[in-house]
Amino acid sequence: MKVRISILLVFVLLLTTGIPAFAADKKNMEANNVFIANDQQIKKMNELMGQGLSTGEVLNIVCPEFFSKLKSKDELYREPFDKDIKNDLLNKPSNEMSIRSADWGISLSQYGDSLKFSSYRSLNYQSAYINIEVRLYNDSTGDLAAYTYGDKYDTDYLKVTGYADPPTGTYYAWSQHKWVEGTGHWTTMNLTTTDRSYVNPNE
Repeated sequence: MKVRISILLVFVLLLTTGIPAFAADKKNMEANNVFIANDQQIKKMNELMGQGLSTGEVLNIVCPEFFSKLKSKDELYREPFDKDIKNDLLNKPSNEMSIRSADWGISLSQYGDSLKFSSYRSLNYQSAYINIEVRLYNDSTGDLAAYTYGDKYDTDYLKVTGYADPPTGTYYAWSQHKWVEGTGHWTTMNLTTTDRSYVNPNE
């Protein structure tokens, strides 16, 4: 399976005061961190599913060099890698919504001969940290077909977009957003798309 994933990380810096302690070392935190799983890494992630590991543990196994760069390790170690996807699926679709303080979305569409999956979050304030994890699942097998992770410090906007050429089948995208509120507390939201059939023209 060929996976081509591009990450769009866009940020708007705002003049703010009272940034929480998480953003104290602002100079060292102004960096993008992006992980794009290749075929071998996707295979390893599928093998690690169901073992009760945290997202931090899985990333440390699959991509230790990338994981070593992250400043959010403690939070990732608290986050289980095995997700209650079935519960999220009950609420499908959760494609795009907006409230007073933020708007967010997730999409899965045909893009040429590929599948395009994307998720974003926009806030009306500057957050010390936002990360978005996006997974493409095979609906029939429950296996991961593609995976990417992106994060940004001191920002009010983050978008992650991927392009994948998986085997013919039915797929859906699932995403988790985690960000730091102005109070310094973490907030998490899960999004998922409806199923989409895909025919790989190279098969």
